[in-house]
Amino acid sequence: ASGLSVAGSRTGSDITSNKDQVVSYLKSFEQHGNKVLLVLDHVDGYIQSHVVRGLLAEILCRTERVHLLMASRAYRPSLGDFKALNNLLQPLTPKESADLFLKRVHRVLRWKDIRRTKQEWIPEIERTYNTQFLDASLVERGEVPLTFNSYTREHIIREVAEHPLLKEIGKGNPQRIRQIGEKVASGLDTLWDLYE
Repeated sequence: ASGLSVAGSRTGSDITSNKDQVVSYLKSFEQHGNKVLLVLDHVDGYIQSHVVRGLLAEILCRTERVHLLMASRAYRPSLGDFKALNNLLQPLTPKESADLFLKRVHRVLRWKDIRRTKQEWIPEIERTYNTQFLDASLVERGEVPLTFNSYTREHIIREVAEHPLLKEIGKGNPQRIRQIGEKVASGLDTLWDLYE
């Protein structure tokens, strides 16, 4: 994979002077029969610029196999004479949110992360595990790790998905969920500390 960056270009004249270079670079891929996908993320801050819109229109006029994917928080109308398809991305489902969150945490989750009080976590631990094999002091303190196996996986995913941290703060937003997960490290006592 190779790439050309004009990200360092901050002024209209910088971008305009690079226009031919950008188009030539993209056309070099087309010469070999390749399709090109140009991904522009977070376009809200710059897509209204006439210089940027001119560069994109130039790319689309002078190339045949270049496709633009622009990510924006707001609806974007067509780009000049070019048709734009607007697809609204839905928030992650609760299960998808929990899966993403669990992939981002930096320590083992324990039942006291999911349930707030001993009266809440002890029945959950007893319902989920055979407690005769567990250290009673770990059960008492909620320090029993959430362990995934074929029997417990779906139940634990549902429990994590229902946590207010994901439901009320994450709200299905992948970026927020990743940020929350990154904060879950060895220095954090419980998830509830992030919620409060």
